[in-house]
Amino acid sequence: YDEPARRSVNPNSLVMAISKDAMGLCSGYSAAMKVVQALGGLIAIFVFKISSPFVFGKAHSLLEIRWIGFSPFIVFPVFLAFFLRQRSDYTNDCLEQKEAASIDMLQYCNRAVRCFPLVSDYKRRQRFVDGLDEPIGAWNGANKSYNMANLHNKYFPNWLVLVFMCFWYWMYGRQVIWGTLTLGFFLADIKIIEKFGKEFGELYELCMQIECTFPELCRITVLLNKPTELEDKLICEKDVLQRTRSLRQQLASSGKDAMDRVPIIVHNLQFRMGIPFNFRGKMEIAQGSIVCFVGAHGEGKTTLLKVLGNAIFPHIVAGECFVPAHVRSLHVSLEPFFFEGTLMENMCFGVDVPSDGTKDRVRAILTSLQCEDAVDGGVESTEKKLWQSKLTVKERHILNFCRALIANPYLLCIHKPDH
Repeated sequence: YDEPARRSVNPNSLVMAISKDAMGLCSGYSAAMKVVQALGGLIAIFVFKISSPFVFGKAHSLLEIRWIGFSPFIVFPVFLAFFLRQRSDYTNDCLEQKEAASIDMLQYCNRAVRCFPLVSDYKRRQRFVDGLDEPIGAWNGANKSYNMANLHNKYFPNWLVLVFMCFWYWMYGRQVIWGTLTLGFFLADIKIIEKFGKEFGELYELCMQIECTFPELCRITVLLNKPTELEDKLICEKDVLQRTRSLRQQLASSGKDAMDRVPIIVHNLQFRMGIPFNFRGKMEIAQGSIVCFVGAHGEGKTTLLKVLGNAIFPHIVAGECFVPAHVRSLHVSLEPFFFEGTLMENMCFGVDVPSDGTKDRVRAILTSLQCEDAVDGGVESTEKKLWQSKLTVKERHILNFCRALIANPYLLCIHKPDH
């Protein structure tokens, strides 16, 4: 995603889409395959119903064949299609309310887990527990409404079969009594109607199951079609390659190592990302130098570091931010993050060259910053832990810096390194 789209995405909605919605679409696809099988069964019943009077020499008049043969195959689809159309919007509304309530409940639980230190420090545990009653109550109400709507939808085909059979008994039972219709054909028609109703009921439930995946399909489609920055990045990378080649050719005439003398350039940079960003003037940073950005709070130091470190990719309105194509940059977040795994897995997360992630090199970097003892067993440890909660604040920040050094970038963008 591009930065505005990334900010607009609810993480809980993304989790639901990847897990629940994706599985729902798979179920809908499986149901679509079963629809073909159900249609085959209905066609077989239709063929038998039309051909059986001719096979057994009991053919009716053309009008009777049309009515007796085609009536079940017209009445059931018409009534069920009409009912499905009338109930579709209501069922989808109930389903969307249920999904929205699920996301709200998940978001509340995630917020409680993420803010637990704050909740614990201010002794507000009971307040968060009591606050869970509202999202749970909303989910229970939405779930009840959806289950009631789904129950009525499932029972309608059974009611329709019962009504149609009653009509059939009343209409053709008299003909059996009068002797104009044999008992065998009458009972066969009843069985065919029961079988057809059962088959069509299953087809109706499959259609309802497919229809229930439409909200999930819409959510996934929205997430898949949000604007991305890939095309802009590709264009920018081509421009950077061309600019790097041009500067290298210019610097090659003045001596060796022209590639190492191509500077990082920020010149009258303007873009908008929530709020406008303006950098007036020109700054050239030579490779191999250490530069510190100093300024008032909220003046754009963090934003500029993120742009230089490729953490964000804004749409530039004017000016330029040029990092040579061969310079591999790395942005080190102010808030350190660690995943569950071994120390080596966490420390070598950003390693592109295998030789940068050897145990000897990792151990040397950890030792030089006096943080190898923070982990039992050091780099030899194979124990997987949740490091985010196991390490102290100081240890997390130091190890976060060590991980950046282990990745061995050419350009390292760090926030508040003195902290």
